[in-house]
Amino acid sequence: MAEKGFVWVKDKAGNEYVCKVEDLKDPKKVSEEDLKNCIDDASRAINIGD
Repeated sequence: MAEKGFVWVKDKAGNEYVCKVEDLKDPKKVSEEDLKNCIDDASRAINIGD
């Protein structure tokens, strides 16, 4: 049975992503292919104005 849940991962550039554990081949070595199914932390930023 596969693990369920989400994990935070970083790419080589230091960008953070939230990924489903089941979508990652190896959470310790995340590939560009794996990141296609993840949510980029910066993409969730909300502009609250000045």
